[in-house]
Amino acid sequence: MIEFTPGPWKNYIEFIARKGGRAIATIAPNNPNSEANARLIAAAPDLLRTVSDAAHIITYMLDGEQDKQDMRDFLEQARAVVVKACNQ
Repeated sequence: MIEFTPGPWKNYIEFIARKGGRAIATIAPNNPNSEANARLIAAAPDLLRTVSDAAHIITYMLDGEQDKQDMRDFLEQARAVVVKACNQ
């Protein structure tokens, strides 16, 4: 697995910080997409975790070992991450 500053990350529009306040990214204030970019960057740890979980679930599905409630739980988690990335 790749190494990165652990989340959760907080979106302050002009910069992204991890818990504890250390800035990990700056956002160009004059870009019309700055706010959307900041939300997406702040959601990156959750997005990575969700994609990793999806890979594991798909593997289990292919092996016939995944039950429907696990799939429903994962789907709810995945939708929440997308909402976080799109409109915090």
